[in-house]
Amino acid sequence: MEDALPNRPPSRGEPALTERMLIADVVNRRMQELHLTNPELGRLTGLNAALISNLRNARNNATLDTLARVAHALEIRVADLFLRRTD
Repeated sequence: MEDALPNRPPSRGEPALTERMLIADVVNRRMQELHLTNPELGRLTGLNAALISNLRNARNNATLDTLARVAHALEIRVADLFLRRTD
């Protein structure tokens, strides 16, 4: 079962690392399910493989446009990128 993260902004001094890690986990799991590599996802999204790598390793603050492209390529909703797995 999956739960959405609480609707709260990061506190002062706390970067949005938790949310980036959550997105990275969802992207990594879905890429594994679809047997996609970084360059393949890059081609599907029009994004370079380095940006995909940064997203997968929670190293960047992705724009909404980037998240939308990635979600579309992974055949999920943007909202699904923010769902926490509980299994």
